[in-house]
Amino acid sequence: AMNPTSRRLAGLLCLFAIALAACETRPPRPGLAPEEEVASIKTAELAEQAREYVLAAREYDVLARQATTPEREHYTLKSVERLIKAGQVGEARDKLRPIEVAKLDPSFTARRRMLEAQLAVLEEKPDEAQKLLSQAEKVPNLNPSLTAEIYRVRAQTEVALGRPMNAVKALIARERFMVAPAEITRNQQELWQLLDTLSRTQLQQELTATRDPVLAGWMELAIIGLENAGSRVRLANAVEAWRAAHATHPATPEVLKN
Repeated sequence: AMNPTSRRLAGLLCLFAIALAACETRPPRPGLAPEEEVASIKTAELAEQAREYVLAAREYDVLARQATTPEREHYTLKSVERLIKAGQVGEARDKLRPIEVAKLDPSFTARRRMLEAQLAVLEEKPDEAQKLLSQAEKVPNLNPSLTAEIYRVRAQTEVALGRPMNAVKALIARERFMVAPAEITRNQQELWQLLDTLSRTQLQQELTATRDPVLAGWMELAIIGLENAGSRVRLANAVEAWRAAHATHPATPEVLKN
C-alpha cells in the first residue's frame, strides 16, 4: 500500500503529465498554403483547450503529412507531445521512433530527447529519463520556452525518483525562463503542491543548508503554512509579515492567497 506522501507524489506525476506545455520552436517556410495551416493549427489548439489531446495529435498528423522537412518533423513532434498528454504512451513511442533529427536544427534534438525522457518517466524508467534530459540540456542556444519545458520534465523525473525537493529546485530554475504571468503562477502552484508533501524537518534542513534566497524564501513560506494551518487569520498575518521581509521574492499574489 502507498503511504500518503507516495500517493500525493503519484498524483503530482499525473498533474505534470497532463499540464506539460507545448514547446513552440516554429520552423520557417511552411509547406502548406498559409491559410490552411493557420486553420489546422487553430483546430489543434481548440482541441487542446478542450483537453481533447488525441484530436489535437491527429490535426498535427494532417499538418505533418502535407509538409516537407523541417516542418514535417516539427508537426510530428507536436503530435507526439499531445499523445503523451493523452497518456497514449505506446503510440507516442511508435511515432517518435522514426523521426530523423540529426540533420535538422539542434533544437529538434533537444525536443526529441525531452519527449523520450517524458516517455521514460511514464514507463517507470526515471534513471533513463535523467540521462536523456542531460543530453537535451547540452544542446546550445535553446530558446527559453524549450529550456523551461526541459526543467519541467526534470521536475517530473525527480518526483518519479521520490525526490520532491529536487523537483522544487527544478521548478524554481524553470521560472527564470518563463515570461507569461499565468504560466509563472501555474508553475508556482505546482511548486507549492510539492512543498506540501515535505515535512517540517525536511523544510528546515533545506532552509539551513541553502544559500539561495529564492529557495530559502519558499522554505520559510512552507514552514509558515505548516505552523499556521489551524488559523486563517494567523496564516494571513504570517504571510503578510513574510512578504514584508521578502519584498523581492518572486512568489505571486495568487500563490500567497492559497
